[in-house]
Amino acid sequence: MPPKNQKRNGFWYFSRDFQKREESKGVQFPGGLKEIMANPRCSKEWKELTEEKKQDYQSRAKKYNGSGSSVKLTSLGDPISVMEEKLQKIKEFEENMRIEIKEKLSIAHTHNTIPDLSFYLIHTNYFYTKTSDDSVIDYIPAEFAVIEFSLKEGQIRYFHQIIRTKFELGYTREALEISDASHKLTENMKQGEDDFTVMYDKLVKFLRNDDKKSGKLPAIYTTKEMANIVPCLLERLTQAAGVPEDTLTLYSLEYLFGTMMTYVSSKFAGITNPHLIASSELEKGAFSYSPDLECDFHKTIADSSIHCSLSIVRQWVFAVCDFCCGEFKITMKPGIHLPDTKDKNQTTAPLSRSSSMASITSSMHSLSCKSATGVSKSYKPAYNLTPEEDRRRREAKTPLTIIDHGEQMMKKTHRLPNSLSKTMSGMSLNSPSLDEANFPSIGGGGRGRIIPKDKKLLSPIGRGRGGSGI
Repeated sequence: MPPKNQKRNGFWYFSRDFQKREESKGVQFPGGLKEIMANPRCSKEWKELTEEKKQDYQSRAKKYNGSGSSVKLTSLGDPISVMEEKLQKIKEFEENMRIEIKEKLSIAHTHNTIPDLSFYLIHTNYFYTKTSDDSVIDYIPAEFAVIEFSLKEGQIRYFHQIIRTKFELGYTREALEISDASHKLTENMKQGEDDFTVMYDKLVKFLRNDDKKSGKLPAIYTTKEMANIVPCLLERLTQAAGVPEDTLTLYSLEYLFGTMMTYVSSKFAGITNPHLIASSELEKGAFSYSPDLECDFHKTIADSSIHCSLSIVRQWVFAVCDFCCGEFKITMKPGIHLPDTKDKNQTTAPLSRSSSMASITSSMHSLSCKSATGVSKSYKPAYNLTPEEDRRRREAKTPLTIIDHGEQMMKKTHRLPNSLSKTMSGMSLNSPSLDEANFPSIGGGGRGRIIPKDKKLLSPIGRGRGGSGI
C-alpha cells in the first residue's frame, strides 16, 4: 500500500502522459516512472510546455494532494473526491449514451428506417495486463476487429488487425498462458503492425467509409466483457495520433441490442431491462462453431477459431440479425445475415496446419509454457536400468504415448443453444386458464382435497370423548 502522505506534482502527471504516448510507439521503460522522469527528452518537453498546459497538470496534482490531512483517502491513497468525480463522469457518459441510442432508434422507427441503420462493433484480444502506479489495469492488445453491419445488408465490411508486440520483461509467462488458452497469437508476429499511428489512420478511414468530410466519427459498440479491454486499445490509438481521447466513442452493445428489441417486437415493449436479455443472447454462443468466420491466421491454427476477434464480431452480427430480421420480413442470406451452412458435412475437428505455417507452428511450440521448475510437461525421468534391461527395452521398440489429461480438446456440443428468435417462435402469449381442468390439484400445500358437490361430508371423529363421528 502506498503511503497516504505521498505527494504528486504537475510533472508527475506529465510523465504519466509521456509514458503512455511513448509506449504506444513501442518504446519501453523497464525502470518505470523513475526512468521516465529522469529521461532528458521528457524534461525538455516539460520545460517547453506553455504556462497554460503546465497549469492544467498542476491543477490535477492539487486536486489529488488536497488541502491537507483532512482529505479522505481510499485504501490505495487516492482522494475519495477524485474517485467520486470519475464515477460521476462515467454516470453522465452512460446517461448520454442511453439518450443518444434511444433517440437514434426512435427517429428511425418513426420513419421505418431501422433496417437501414449501420452500426460498428469491435472486439479485442490481449496478451497480458499491467497495473500502473495509479492502480489502473492496462490490457496489452494482441489483435482487434471492427465490423460494419445493418439489418438490411447484414455484414457490410470489416477491419481486422494483428498487433506486433514485444513482451516486456516479467510478462512473458502470463502472455503465453493467455495465448495458449485462447487466441494463439505470439510475440513479434510478422503479420502484425506495431505502429499505432498507422492503425489509427486505417481505423478512421474505415469508420468514415472513405468519406473525406470532417465531423464526429460514428460510435463503436462492444459488450460488457470488453468494457475494460477495448478502451486500452482506443487510448493507445488516440495518444499515438495526438488527438483527444473522446475522438473514438465506445458504447454498450447490450444496450443497443436490448433497445432495438423493444422497437422491433411487441413482446418486449413492456420489459424494464431488455439489455439483460440481449446480454444473455450475446453470451449464449449459438453461432460459436459456425465455419469460415475467423481470419486467415486463425484458419490455420487448431483450437483458435472461436477466440478470433473477427469471428466474435461476426457472431454478434448473426445474433442481432437472427432476432430482428424476421420482424422486418428481411430475407436472411447465408454468410451475410446468418452462418453459411451449405456444407452439410462440415465437421468441428481442429483444423490441420498447412505446410506454409510450419515455421509458425514450430515457433509456437518453442514458446509453450514450462512448469515452475523449467521442465516441459512431456519430460519423463530416466530410470536406472541394468545393461541387459536397457538392451531389452531398446529391442522392444515400444512407442511412447503421452496422455495429457489436462488438455481440453475443442469439441462441438451435442446441440448448440437455440437463438432467441427460435425460442420465441414456439412461445404463446396466451397463458392457460388456471382452472381445475388445466391446472388440477395435486394435494398438499394446505389446499386440501377437492370434493364433488354431490358427495356428503362426514363429521370429524371426536377426540377421545366416545363420539363415533357418524
